Amino acid sequence: MTRHLVNVLAALSLPLCAAVAWYTWCPPNRGAYCFHRTPGGAYYAVSLYPGVVGFERSTRTIAVGAPRQGARPVAWGHRSGFPAALPPPQTAWNRLGFWHCPNAMRIVNENNEVIGHQTRAVPRWLVVLPLTFPALAWGAVRVRRRRNKRRGHCPTCGYDLRATPGRCPECGRTSALDSA
Repeated sequence: MTRHLVNVLAALSLPLCAAVAWYTWCPPNRGAYCFHRTPGGAYYAVSLYPGVVGFERSTRTIAVGAPRQGARPVAWGHRSGFPAALPPPQTAWNRLGFWHCPNAMRIVNENNEVIGHQTRAVPRWLVVLPLTFPALAWGAVRVRRRRNKRRGHCPTCGYDLRATPGRCPECGRTSALDSA
């Protein structure tokens, strides 16, 4: 069961990691963001700035003008290519890519709303790195099993099977040298 779970996580993590790395790449000084509007009017967003990924939560929402004709406000949205820049770094944490902007504003044209929001930003590598761990664990297990099989050891527990090639006396695995 655990082995299959690791295989599934590894299979999902590599494409997800590649997608996040590709999606979070932005041209210099350009940004992108994806947002979700809850039925209560609160916004949650992920914004991409040069070098960092920002996680945003709205603090207030102000309607500007009339809502679009008969359509309910957009629940999901995406915009890219807007001019994006963070203020100059003031602390060592800012230089490392960690930010907290408590009072930011954004206009959501799709809903005719202005939102005030808090942004917490982290470096992009901190978002991409955890997605690689399942694939690295899967690769390490595969390398260990191949090495054990080549040496004549049980792929599961590593016990020397040269004297008993049909069954591992330690873990009980049968045909340990034939399967991997």
